[in-house]
Amino acid sequence: MQKGLARLRDLPSAAALLEQAPREIAAALGFDRVLISRVETSQWIPLRLFVRGDAKAGSAILGVVGEEPELLTHQSLESEMVRRRTPLLVLDAQANPGVHRRLAEATGCRSYVAAPIMPEGDVIGLLHADFHRSRRDPDQVDCDALFAFAEAFGALLQAAVYAGRLRAQTRHVREVTAALGSELDALTHTDVRMAVAARIDEGGRDFGRVPVPPRDGPLDRLLTPRELEVMALVATGARNADIAARLVVAEGTVKSHVKQILRKMHAHTRAEAVSKYMRLSTLPTAAL
Repeated sequence: MQKGLARLRDLPSAAALLEQAPREIAAALGFDRVLISRVETSQWIPLRLFVRGDAKAGSAILGVVGEEPELLTHQSLESEMVRRRTPLLVLDAQANPGVHRRLAEATGCRSYVAAPIMPEGDVIGLLHADFHRSRRDPDQVDCDALFAFAEAFGALLQAAVYAGRLRAQTRHVREVTAALGSELDALTHTDVRMAVAARIDEGGRDFGRVPVPPRDGPLDRLLTPRELEVMALVATGARNADIAARLVVAEGTVKSHVKQILRKMHAHTRAEAVSKYMRLSTLPTAAL
């Protein structure tokens, strides 16, 4: 059982687990046939039947049974197994009225054991197994062994489902991140083009080549961030109207900023303020 579960643990997905589990159970516990089914909203849906020594027999039998799911009514043995969450040992399958009739007739099963798959307490699937080829009836030891395998297999299946969801979410996050990166690149390029266009006024003057005052320098301590923006544009020779258009503010607001700048810099004219600005912009430790 440990070797079989180890091989199942290495499989890449829940679908691969469901496909390979019947073969591993037969190899581990000696059964001739193993059926794995899904339980969904009171329906029993056979998925995969492994038949030892005949690779095609399982598909042929399930084809005879048909794709229509079996309802887990109160009369069926499997319904009782799901309700009690316990394994099942059936010794007279052909005569028992609670047995899945179409499946019993298609398989010719005389006796079998079954166990629920319930990784978190809720039954999500069923395992059925028999010794049809060796013509031996299973016993309680076989029943307990299948139940033990079903418990461990349920944990593996749950882990595989969670891992699959995580991989899907990881792919989604990567796709979203890549798309966001593309959008940011596009916005950045747009901003650059807009900035280049915005620093040229209608007269062709370039407002972009302005010395940038060092952080924590005298100007940074003397003027507010908005006043620094205004002063940088004043240093290019921009008029109040040009500055107002660039900063998207009223021209009267620009005039007020310029007045405060002249006062703080002890300058009587814009030219004197520009001269001090150009000098102080290159002197991080200079003081007025």
